Amino acid sequence: MRILYVINGFDPGGAEHGLLTLIRGGFFGEHELTVFGFCRGHGVLADEIAASLPPNRLTLVSDNQELSLRALLAGAAALFKILRADPPDLVVLSLKQANVIGRFVLMFFPGLRCASFEHNSQFHARRAGGLYRPVLRLLSVRVDEV
Repeated sequence: MRILYVINGFDPGGAEHGLLTLIRGGFFGEHELTVFGFCRGHGVLADEIAASLPPNRLTLVSDNQELSLRALLAGAAALFKILRADPPDLVVLSLKQANVIGRFVLMFFPGLRCASFEHNSQFHARRAGGLYRPVLRLLSVRVDEV
């Protein structure tokens, strides 16, 4: 199965580091995994994930450490192009912003299967925190699996 894993960035935290743990643990061993990140994040996690994947299987929209609105908008356009040119069998969305952007883009691809990693039930954020719950709920019609 061809899987596109979409994530915000690669900070050495929980969900981000969990992806590397899944890769190294062989969770995707029988599948063709490609990872799409909106930004590099802090530290070397992006490099470790790239080294754990076959060549050219990690796409970064922005090489910046911080996730920006510009990276999210550019990422939406890049994700749309990827899905149109070479649709995977499954798109996995991880973390809030990746879920919002990914679900929105996937509205244009109703035939693609979508799995959402929803890492917590409370959506705390420095900016726009109150918007996540209603937006994610509105776009939840585009999620096939949680």
